[in-house]
Amino acid sequence: MTDEEFEAQVVRIDKLVEKWAPLLGLKWMENLQIRFHRHFKEGDDRCIADNVTDWEYKLASITFYIPACEDVPDDRLERLVVHELFHTVVNPLREQEKHKLEELVVTNLTQIVFWVKTAAIEEGRRLERKRIKVEGLGKVEKSTKPKGKKNKS
Repeated sequence: MTDEEFEAQVVRIDKLVEKWAPLLGLKWMENLQIRFHRHFKEGDDRCIADNVTDWEYKLASITFYIPACEDVPDDRLERLVVHELFHTVVNPLREQEKHKLEELVVTNLTQIVFWVKTAAIEEGRRLERKRIKVEGLGKVEKSTKPKGKKNKS
């Protein structure tokens, strides 16, 4: 992977983190570090990211393995970024035997966010159509004379 290819992926992920971290309430984090590795995760070339959160101290570090992200479509990558950010949100649930439960909660929360996003977009479109329709009515000129009748004076 060239430096330019690596940097393009870093920028792609950074934009998504900047978009979603505040929306998910992660401003409370004292330190949210986003790291990028040039190589696949050792022993797991399918792993896209790791999240280590120390919620008691409001610290989190998410590491993205860039070669695993390179061929991921934008919409899928956005979901993966939100998924990793949600790990930071729900980390207090984590105990060794509850790891799979945390995965389920994070996956479900990610899906919910994208359902809400889609619904908000649709509602925005509906309101825009309604606004256009209402504004259009305001431009209709009304005549004070009834149509088809002539004034006799």
